[in-house]
Amino acid sequence: SLRDRSQGQPLGGHPAANSLRLGSQFAAMAEYVEKTMQEMVPELDDLKRKSIFNEEELRQIVKRRRDFEYGLQRNTSKHQDFLNYIRYEVAVECLRSRRSKALHWRRKTISDFAGLRRMHIIFDRGVRKFKGDTRMWYQYVDFCLRSGSTKVLSRVLLRALKFHPREVHFWLLAADRELKCGHIKAARTLLVRGLRFAPKSAKLWGEFLRLEVRVACHLQAVRDSPEGFDKSAPSANAWAPGRLLFRRGLKQLSNSPVACAAFLAQAVQCLKEAQSEPSAGEGLKEWAAEIRTALAQWRPGVVEDQEWSDASDETAVNIWELWWNHELVCGNPWSTVTDSAATSAPLAVIRHLASTLAAEAVKGASVEEHTDVETAVVVLTKLAGKP
Repeated sequence: SLRDRSQGQPLGGHPAANSLRLGSQFAAMAEYVEKTMQEMVPELDDLKRKSIFNEEELRQIVKRRRDFEYGLQRNTSKHQDFLNYIRYEVAVECLRSRRSKALHWRRKTISDFAGLRRMHIIFDRGVRKFKGDTRMWYQYVDFCLRSGSTKVLSRVLLRALKFHPREVHFWLLAADRELKCGHIKAARTLLVRGLRFAPKSAKLWGEFLRLEVRVACHLQAVRDSPEGFDKSAPSANAWAPGRLLFRRGLKQLSNSPVACAAFLAQAVQCLKEAQSEPSAGEGLKEWAAEIRTALAQWRPGVVEDQEWSDASDETAVNIWELWWNHELVCGNPWSTVTDSAATSAPLAVIRHLASTLAAEAVKGASVEEHTDVETAVVVLTKLAGKP
């Protein structure tokens, strides 16, 4: 290392000063570790009183925990050090739980809660040190879900969003958590905030649309009930928010065929779920017409934009298949589908449609549905004759 020429000492300072500084850091580390170990005494006494662990096992637990604590206090501690500590605590907690059940302990005492609390503390220390590591946050979220720590989960997700606002899955998890708690307004607020940071996320738009569809179905059901709604009061269209959101989502995702395909697939799924409800209303029929129009409009080969002309074969096949399945549900025959495909569809779509028609013909022949066989064969022949 570089040295001061006049004294021949390292530029970092005098060796005695460096040694004193390191000694004070180690003393602070040791003090913190011993304080942490002292906080475990009531738990360890309770485990000994209940005969879940003997003295030798308790000494081994204390030794391992002390080693882990010193490891976490080092400046060179890594992400894996926290996970190793948590794995050890999970193993100890599982063993404690099995022995407690074998000994028929029913009354809950301090040792029944200390293990889970300690694991949360370790995870909290880990995400504080590695704020930018999304893996650590996801592992903490997964631990909260597996351990049933639902209240802690909500707080963890909000903290994760503070440091990773562009991580779409954190927004989805947070909104889903609010929905499970019945907080529709909070879930809607989270999804709106998420779209500000990730406006091109098909998953966020799709989940937002699903939320609005569920709300619309609930409002329509309440209005149709004899005692749930005042008939004389003016009523807004329950499907208006969902229809508006659908149009905005399409506009935002129109430059990305992959995202648009995912969003349209989610919209079709939401429509099927809504149509299965006994109460639909005119608003749902109007939205169904909008979805049908959008499926027909946003197909590679129909859209003239460069982004859609360069769409991959897989994306093109997915969108076209989504369209023709919806057309068949609406009552249109295969001949209408093949006419449109032969006119506008890319080659990969025509090949996939031909294989689908061939499979339908074979399927019809196997069950002796001669009408379906004849229709499929005629349409397939017609498709083959197209330029």
